[in-house]
Amino acid sequence: MKTLYPCDAYTDNQTGEPNAAVNARQKRVNLDYHAKAQRLDEHYGCNESHGFKARLNSFGRDGVVLGPVIGAFGEMSDDVKHIADAIATELANEHCSYFSDKKPKTVRSYFRNQLYRSWGLGAGSPPRMGTSLLDRRCLVGTSNAPRGCSNRSNYRSAHDEETAYDSQ
Repeated sequence: MKTLYPCDAYTDNQTGEPNAAVNARQKRVNLDYHAKAQRLDEHYGCNESHGFKARLNSFGRDGVVLGPVIGAFGEMSDDVKHIADAIATELANEHCSYFSDKKPKTVRSYFRNQLYRSWGLGAGSPPRMGTSLLDRRCLVGTSNAPRGCSNRSNYRSAHDEETAYDSQ
């Protein structure tokens, strides 16, 4: 799992495509892994059939490295969606084997939605950059602010600066 902090990747991208910054980082993950394997092969004198690159190419589909990336604003790359879909399919198959009255396609969409929601709330690097930026929506008074702070005045009253340093 890779994270992407607010940086030039966001401002340099002028395509207007959703998640373009994290998808660009995701593509670089695959290239970085293959370049590293190539450098290791050259350093240790490995041949193409028994080297690091050959071993890397033996995994997945033609050695493509999935690099799930979560951006600074909680956006997720396409590889995250592939992983979520695979997990949701397995959960749906297990669920439908027990409850035979459900359709796997409907159950899969339910589990995929639950995964997206749980990953979106818990996503972020150790300082939890993505989560903390999303949690600060209540400071600007948006209609989709997190629960508990529907407008700025409620948020301010709950966290008053005058009592911030009082012991409890």
